[in-house]
Amino acid sequence: MDAPIRQALQACSASGKSRWMLDFAANLPLVRFIMAVFKAPVRDIQFVLNDVLNINELTEIDRFAEATPDIVNGVIEEAAKMIEEEIAPLNHSGDEIGCKYADGEVEVPPGYVEAYKLFVESGWVGLANDPDFGGQGLPFTLSKTVGEMVCATNVAFELYIGLTQ
Repeated sequence: MDAPIRQALQACSASGKSRWMLDFAANLPLVRFIMAVFKAPVRDIQFVLNDVLNINELTEIDRFAEATPDIVNGVIEEAAKMIEEEIAPLNHSGDEIGCKYADGEVEVPPGYVEAYKLFVESGWVGLANDPDFGGQGLPFTLSKTVGEMVCATNVAFELYIGLTQ
């Protein structure tokens, strides 16, 4: 354990005062934060959906007849690629820049509009929606799984999607 951290912890336990957090923070060396890279746990997700939840049993229901393991696995793999390549990189600008509201207009961080359009045009928003209304008719479980991958990499972006569902 680094000496400044050890000293701060000792000061905290010795004083018993709430000021310990300020002491602790003052003694920490400056650390440059490195942006994490999101890698979707595709194999783990596929294992849970296919081997634990047995999502393939849904194919026995006429509405989900096309939700075969090949389709489910393909959807997860393609969603992971899109999320890793297009949505994950926006997390930093979303945190750093955020949204701005002025004169009745909301300005979102750079890249969000384009990524949202791509997400919608690629059909990800309507995975579980009825095909009669432009959806793909896949199980909600699969749609929610894609949403969880988005949320794992960029909560703000998932909130935009949630406004449309």
